[in-house]
Amino acid sequence: MEIIRQAMSLEVRDYSLPHGLSDIVDYYNAGTIVGALQNIIADAGADKRSADDNLKKLIEGKYSRTVSGDSLRSFIKPDGKTIDKANEQRLLQWMKDNGFDTSPGAIPMFLRNKTLEEARVKAMQDLKLNE
Repeated sequence: MEIIRQAMSLEVRDYSLPHGLSDIVDYYNAGTIVGALQNIIADAGADKRSADDNLKKLIEGKYSRTVSGDSLRSFIKPDGKTIDKANEQRLLQWMKDNGFDTSPGAIPMFLRNKTLEEARVKAMQDLKLNE
C-alpha cells in the first residue's frame, strides 16, 4: 500500500493508470489466501534450494582439519573429550539458523568439510569465539 501512496504524488505520465491498476492487483493478491500461499511456496522453494546446496557441499566436500574447525571442536569439547552440551546446543542452533543440517553426525561434517570454511569462520564470529 505504501508504494501506491507514494506513487499518488507522481505526475500521470510517471505513474500511469495501467501501472496503478497493476499495483492495486498486486496489493489485492498479497492480502488473499492465494497470495499468501504463493509467498509461502516461493519461500519454501528458496529454503529448499539453500538446504540442497548445503547438503551437496557436505556430501561432495573434501575433509580436512582447519583452524576454524579445530576452534569450534574445542568450543564443544573444551577438555578434548567431553561434550559441553550448552556449547553444542549453541552451535547446533547456529547451524539451524544458517540453513545447515543438524541431524546426528552433522557437527563433525560441518567441522571438517573443506568447502564450509567460510561458514565456520562466520560461526566463530557469531558465537564470539574470536574474542
